[in-house]
Amino acid sequence: MDVIFSAPNMILLLGAAQGLVLGFVLLKQSKRNKLANRLLAFILFFFSGSIAAHVLAHSFPIPFLTDYHPTIIALGLINLVPLFYLYVQSLTEPGFNFSRSKILHFVPFLICLLFILPISILTTSGATKDLVREIIFGFVFIIPPLYIVLTIITLRRFPQSLRQNFSSIEKIDLKWIQFLVFGLVFMWVGSALIHYFIKGINDGQVIWIFTSIVIYLMGYFGLAQPEIFKGLEPVEPLEKNSVQSKYQKSALTDTLSDSCYQKLKQVMRTKELFLMNDLTLPTLAGELKISTHHLSQVINEKRGQSFYDYINSQRIEKAQEHLQLPENIHVSIATIGFNVGFNSLSAFNKAFKKFTGMTPSQYRSAYQKS
Repeated sequence: MDVIFSAPNMILLLGAAQGLVLGFVLLKQSKRNKLANRLLAFILFFFSGSIAAHVLAHSFPIPFLTDYHPTIIALGLINLVPLFYLYVQSLTEPGFNFSRSKILHFVPFLICLLFILPISILTTSGATKDLVREIIFGFVFIIPPLYIVLTIITLRRFPQSLRQNFSSIEKIDLKWIQFLVFGLVFMWVGSALIHYFIKGINDGQVIWIFTSIVIYLMGYFGLAQPEIFKGLEPVEPLEKNSVQSKYQKSALTDTLSDSCYQKLKQVMRTKELFLMNDLTLPTLAGELKISTHHLSQVINEKRGQSFYDYINSQRIEKAQEHLQLPENIHVSIATIGFNVGFNSLSAFNKAFKKFTGMTPSQYRSAYQKS
């Protein structure tokens, strides 16, 4: 038996091994991002398995590997993209859990694995084998694009979840996920080109080497990613003209809501917690001794704002006071922004213009002239 281990294949095997190692490391990270790490570990295992199948098929002249490795890889793609979508959900949605309904995402994979693939293995008809392969690849060209779109939609909604729970979001960044989405698109398009247009046995190595790079980066960023919504319960985003209907079933009475709002205003006036640049909804709820749901409802109903906008509006009011003081005439705009709780000058300028219609510099100049 001739074994062909080319330099690219050796690189790919190292990439597959790296994915396995990172996957096991993620599984052992039991105290932080437990569910997200498990989902990412399984993604890495599927990536590594697909690479290994590709390398073995091109290195060992075994008929089964040669005949079925494209189908095995296709099954991996059908399964890992829904996994990736759920992984992104676990990072971007507070209170995310792997409920039974999530199993529905893997129905296409199970259909291919348990019903369609066995037909190909058991039949002796070449035409039937080709038909089965095309059916499975049909799933590949339908399922991944659908879940890539769902993932992009989830990422676009991510800032809404942040604004319901955090007063500053500049330090929370999932741009690396966008690179991984690009990686999935690249691999999906590459798979389509290889399947329909590239017939050479060693063609497409660039895609597999790129996949190895994606594996490493995925594992690295997964290990480094902090648990964004730790201890937070899901809070529905505020939508215009929907506040009353949203809270119809709430246990918070009007009297209790008024009491909570008065307490909130008093705490904001006396303790000025909005000056904390890392203030979160649970922190403020703990200070008021009410639930995060009730606090979010009070802010939504009484102010018509999300937690993020409410806290930043308080910061802007304080910034206006600072800008009006004669002794602060030589204090920089950035310093004032940092002093009232913002993490960056750009965030301060953006919020100031949102609530006043002008930049801090314009406000200072206008006040001095008046």
